Amino acid sequence: MIAGVWLAFLAWQRGSQPMGMLAVALLLAAPILALVAILARPRSAIDAGHGAAGDLVDAIHRVDSALSAVRLCRAHLGVAGSFVFVLWFCQLTGYVSLLDFLEFYTVACAVAAIACLPWLAARERRLHDDRAEYRRLRKERFSDFAGLL
Repeated sequence: MIAGVWLAFLAWQRGSQPMGMLAVALLLAAPILALVAILARPRSAIDAGHGAAGDLVDAIHRVDSALSAVRLCRAHLGVAGSFVFVLWFCQLTGYVSLLDFLEFYTVACAVAAIACLPWLAARERRLHDDRAEYRRLRKERFSDFAGLL
């Protein structure tokens, strides 16, 4: 994300449209790539059916963090898409003249939305299922422990 912002600043400073297009691609891809890194965690002992009740609480917190990252990615794509409308309004009213960049940005946002939104929805459903399973397992294990007392 920082590299995309830095590259966008350099593109603006130099007036380089190709560099600006690369910055857009980096800025659109950065949150999705971060989410992929978050979701690529190794399988834990809990997923294999082992682990303590405290591990279940940690797993629930990890899933909640991943769900927050999914929501952040969806919001990022939404903001990028809404900026398309702002830029088109500015272009059509004559405030800016960036037609080539705007066409690229519109296509890049559309492709990012078409490619990522279904994937994000699938990951979110899986994370909700994982969280429900971890909560069920935690309830079972805590209720077993409470029965011993």
